[in-house]
Amino acid sequence: MGLVATDLDGTLLDSHKRVSPRTQAALAQLDERHIPLVIATGRPVRWLPPVWEQLPVRPLCICMNGAVIYDSFHRQVLRRAVLKPTVLQDIVQSVHEALPEACFAVERITSEMTPSTGEGPVEEFLIAENNEHIWYEQNAPRTSLAALAEEPAAKLLVRAENMSSAEIAEVLCPLVEPVANATYSVDGGLVEISHPVATKGEALVRILDYWDLSEETLLAFGDMPNDMDMLGLAAWGVAVENAHPAVQAAADEVTVSNDEDGVAVVLERLLGA
Repeated sequence: MGLVATDLDGTLLDSHKRVSPRTQAALAQLDERHIPLVIATGRPVRWLPPVWEQLPVRPLCICMNGAVIYDSFHRQVLRRAVLKPTVLQDIVQSVHEALPEACFAVERITSEMTPSTGEGPVEEFLIAENNEHIWYEQNAPRTSLAALAEEPAAKLLVRAENMSSAEIAEVLCPLVEPVANATYSVDGGLVEISHPVATKGEALVRILDYWDLSEETLLAFGDMPNDMDMLGLAAWGVAVENAHPAVQAAADEVTVSNDEDGVAVVLERLLGA
């Protein structure tokens, strides 16, 4: 075991978004043995400080499903993979034609630090007008659908209130491939579209190469379809018991749930704790 990568929500974090004391202890043992930890999440960087406060280390973070690699210790963006405006415009048009009821938002990121705090890059979440009620950041700036695609974006988010995430993905994947990648990390009717190399697995390949580590040393944990390429890359891919059925089927092992310290259970066994 040379590198451990784990998803956050539904995997490392319990249902209350906490890292349990048992999991903290297991992660501390990794650090003591000089085994790097990588966080791999769909979250933007700005949502990570409450998690960092609960960890014994400041890890490398794969954010927005692989669109961003962020060094939380040095507070530096190491890599960005963004969708160009021309690609965004084509995708928005295609999705709008296929799903007229769809609602759109984008996540943008620059490599500069936030001027007021120096903690993390400048990020911008924008939502298309007239559907702000369905987004998790309802106070986000609003703009026209056309303006949404005028600048590069790390993620294009598509919601449809009366469809599941799997149903939306089934429609969108054929529309956006191969110029983009579509996946989802929640079941509630939200699909995330990114650059084709913006996946957790692709980001981990770059990190492994940077540290001169083999895929055969990688242990990975996840729970949702956006974790599947990461689990497939790993020498040992672990799904938590609460994971999506497709993720459990693709994993090498299914541990107990995130609320039962599933990540810690596996780490303790492998570390001989």
